[in-house]
Amino acid sequence: MNNYLTSIIVGCISTLFLIPVLFILLENENREYAYEKKNENSTTSSSGHGNLEEGLDVSASTNSITSSFTSTIDNSTSTDVTTTTVSSSQVISTSSESVSTPARKEKVYFEVPFTPQAPTANWEDPRQQNACEEAAVLMAMKWVRGESLSTQEALQEIIKMTEFAEDRYGAHRDLSASTTHDLVKNYFDFDNVELVYDISVEDIITELERGRVVSVPVDGTLLGNPHFVPPGPKEHMITIHGFDREAEEFITHDPGTKRGNDFRYSFDTIEQSLRDYNTGYHEPISEKRTAMISFQKDTVSDSENTVSIGDKKIQVEVAKTQKEKTKGLSGRKSLPEDQGMLFINEEPAKSSIWMKDMNFAIDIIWIDENQKVIGVEKEVSPDTYPTKFRPSEPVKYILEVNAGFVDRNNIAEGSKLVR
Repeated sequence: MNNYLTSIIVGCISTLFLIPVLFILLENENREYAYEKKNENSTTSSSGHGNLEEGLDVSASTNSITSSFTSTIDNSTSTDVTTTTVSSSQVISTSSESVSTPARKEKVYFEVPFTPQAPTANWEDPRQQNACEEAAVLMAMKWVRGESLSTQEALQEIIKMTEFAEDRYGAHRDLSASTTHDLVKNYFDFDNVELVYDISVEDIITELERGRVVSVPVDGTLLGNPHFVPPGPKEHMITIHGFDREAEEFITHDPGTKRGNDFRYSFDTIEQSLRDYNTGYHEPISEKRTAMISFQKDTVSDSENTVSIGDKKIQVEVAKTQKEKTKGLSGRKSLPEDQGMLFINEEPAKSSIWMKDMNFAIDIIWIDENQKVIGVEKEVSPDTYPTKFRPSEPVKYILEVNAGFVDRNNIAEGSKLVR
């Protein structure tokens, strides 16, 4: 009898012990399931339609910007294709059907000249001591223009830039991302630069994959650079010109040290240190906000807009700003002989052209990323509006010239665009 009661008691105790264990196991199983589902949902949403802003077409098949010549939604197209329109022999659309998702790159590296903010190591000079922003964007602009940078030239430019900043902004010690962006546009007379707020590590990687170099404001005390005088600069700016996905590191030029050439910071370190600050001198920061200044090389030189197509040299007008791209050649009475307008896609795309508000006929030349002609549209008249003309495959360049140019100069598939 005692043995029987003992068995019952042991059984009850075992059952009571197993019940919470079972609940824990079930809860863990549910947590794992919810985690997987969350990741699935996250992946799905990231590849869906994003916000369509002026100049940006985020297609259903990719998160990258697929056309730089977009303006307004074309409601005449079907709802399952993201299509945008602009006026006047402009690029009209980039659809999710025609643009493939670009493969993510494992490594990106751009050759960018380096200078510390104190090129001659004169850290006692307050202009150099506080010139991280000037040095960061100077390096990026030398890359943009394909120029080298000597120690003496770096010193002269940094001094000039600090004086320019003092005159224009009343400060040169700490320059916010917005102020630095304005400095680039006005000191260098350069428009192919973009200021983006609320960014993450992935946004920086995406810009580098798109062929751009970026400068970012950071809290230098969080970088952990062993070459800084502790604790490091609170308001600091670096230029990022590469990444190594396997190592999970960015390749940077850190102007805060002479050893900052190709200095590597982990993705996590950059993520934690990203922080914009105010223009002035150690001004209080009410909230953390991240930002980057993105530099894009001009494919065609600003100083010499002469290109060759086939054996013919012509002067081209490069449509760079959104306003220029939207307007195109519309409203003009004519185009001078042996001149043209060149549009450049940020990424190869099946961009469309129409003849809204055009007053003369043109030839359209489609050119791929290898600068080879892949097709032409000849004698495109204003009467063709609203017909949309598209290349047979994604193109990097679109050249518009006077009607008859293609035949007169024997332009055909395989002809080369040379800058």
